Amino acid sequence: MVSTGFILIRGFFVMRVFSSLRPLIRMIKEVVKELGSFTILLGISLFFFSVITFMMFRSVEQLKGKTTGKVKYFAIAQDQINLLAGG
Repeated sequence: MVSTGFILIRGFFVMRVFSSLRPLIRMIKEVVKELGSFTILLGISLFFFSVITFMMFRSVEQLKGKTTGKVKYFAIAQDQINLLAGG
């Protein structure tokens, strides 16, 4: 599996021989370089979104009088994950 990946990457870079593909290869390399920082930024954004959603759910539950302030963050986060993963 790993060797197949290396062969595909090597074949990808061999395509630089064609002058019309050089800018495309360069652009794809830049996108892959920046993918890590984008993933970190996306993860941080999703974390803070889930915290804000938790705070909103907790406030709604307290206003309805259904809880004494002991809403579990994990339960709400699990509900969000199930909703996103299950559709």
